Amino acid sequence: MPYKTGEMVICQIENYSTFTGLLVNPDLIVVSIEDPNGSVMITEEVPTNDSTGKYHYNYEISDAAAKGMYKITWKAKKNFITTKTTDTFEVVS
Repeated sequence: MPYKTGEMVICQIENYSTFTGLLVNPDLIVVSIEDPNGSVMITEEVPTNDSTGKYHYNYEISDAAAKGMYKITWKAKKNFITTKTTDTFEVVS
C-alpha cells in the first residue's frame, strides 16, 4: 500500500519460535527504518508488544520525506539466536 507524506505507517511483525512454530516474545526485539537513499530514519527502536509474539511500531512520514521505497528491518533475539526480517513500504507523495 503506498503512503503519502504526513501519514502514519503501522509496521507489524509476528515472532515465531524456530523450534515450536508458536508465537513467542523474544528476549529483545528492535526495528530500524531506512529511506530510499539508504539514510537511517530510526535505529533499533523498541516496538510495542500487542500480545505474545505480536509487535507494532508507528512511523509518521514527515512532510519532507523522500519519495520511494523504505526498508523496515526487524531484529529479534531469543536464547542467543538472532533473526532478521525485512519489509518495505512506499512513499508516493
